[in-house]
Amino acid sequence: MTLQQRIARFIEGYHKEGLRQKVWDEGRKFFTDAFGVMVAGCEEPAVKIAKDFYLSYELPGESVVLGKPCQKAGPLTAARLNGMACHVHDFDDNSLMLLGHPSCVVLPAVLAAGEIAESSSEEAVLAYIMGVDITVMLAKGLFPEHYTRGWHSTATLGIFGAAAAASKLLALTEEECCSALGLAASGAAGVRGNNGSMGKCWQAGNAAQEGVACALLAKRGFVTNPTAMDGTANYLFASSGEVDFEAIDQYMKNMESEFDRPGMAMKLYPCCKATHTSIDMIKELKGKYGFAADDIERIIVGAQPVNIDLLKYVSPQTKFEGKFSMNYTVALGAIYGNAALKDFMGDKIEDEAVIAFMPKVSMELEEDIAHGQYSNGGFGTRMHVYLKDGRVFHAERMQAHGDPEEPVSFEEFRDKFLDCTEIYMSKKDAQKIFSLVYEPSKDEDIGHIMWEVAAAMTTNEK
Repeated sequence: MTLQQRIARFIEGYHKEGLRQKVWDEGRKFFTDAFGVMVAGCEEPAVKIAKDFYLSYELPGESVVLGKPCQKAGPLTAARLNGMACHVHDFDDNSLMLLGHPSCVVLPAVLAAGEIAESSSEEAVLAYIMGVDITVMLAKGLFPEHYTRGWHSTATLGIFGAAAAASKLLALTEEECCSALGLAASGAAGVRGNNGSMGKCWQAGNAAQEGVACALLAKRGFVTNPTAMDGTANYLFASSGEVDFEAIDQYMKNMESEFDRPGMAMKLYPCCKATHTSIDMIKELKGKYGFAADDIERIIVGAQPVNIDLLKYVSPQTKFEGKFSMNYTVALGAIYGNAALKDFMGDKIEDEAVIAFMPKVSMELEEDIAHGQYSNGGFGTRMHVYLKDGRVFHAERMQAHGDPEEPVSFEEFRDKFLDCTEIYMSKKDAQKIFSLVYEPSKDEDIGHIMWEVAAAMTTNEK
């Protein structure tokens, strides 16, 4: 039996009863977090351009595309556009094993497939958890080679999670699931060279759309080779060179989950995860020692190769570039004590105080953090702050607030969702939608939830 066939059998036999309670509880939380982030991104310029383009060729369908106003489209276009919205802010969750963002691909696929299948919210959450875990499971067998070769793992592995989740909701047989996964092997695409541009969120949306398409085609009888993932000239070897099949099989056999160990990271800043420990540190050092941004002469961030590799914009010009800039994000933390959604919305970076501060920030490789490797398993950094009066402060953070070792509180999780959704709806409706998404009745139809969100966004002009 090929790996593709083994994963197909895993999908067909996946049930809530086999999950640990923590996996279910955390899955619900991250499902809700990604939903809020998706609402926040639905009217960003990159998403609006894509909506104008794709919807101009689309007849109305049965799936909701979030926006002002919300619109209806076919499930493929809805998955693509909502996937772009979920990833455009880079505010969606992070898996350290994946070195990427599984939810922005899997959740939109679940919503689109769930609407046409008339799935309950419980069925949708179950498919989402499974899709995320299949994405991370493949990463466990391919890393770090897949990532260091330049693949955008969010998209290139997320498509398998999206196809699996859609297949579950659409009740594909084991053979049909196998074909859907084979199609995903042909559709997997996305490179990290698009980081810091509109192309990054397009890759996530593309993976969500193609994941749903894989399931729908397979359900109609489209057949692929059962060796597309792991046979001769297969995707896994072609994209990575090495595959740890034992790690992948053990993940399925033991029902391992990214929602349990090591755990997913919830992002509190809408920018690349490789900046988060440094934002935390400058905030903490300012709070502890009471200095202001004007007191700072320079800041050196001691980094791992992974940080330097990802954060390539020293003098970013756009907000997209700013998401992948240690200079921009640390400047925000130094001046404003935060890196908030508003700091990344829009196009050009025009804040004169931030522009003037950015040259004070630099990164230097400190090889002992990762012990000579690409990464120590996370994005930890050190910080050295030099003040104009001669004082020097040092700090080290190997985990950011929001990482599994330092999880957010329920209040922080809820407030993030409300901050994201109140951009386009009233506070009262945002609270209602939070409860509806996070704590729906067992048989609540996912399509009904989507239309409640659409109604809230339509009736509240902000």
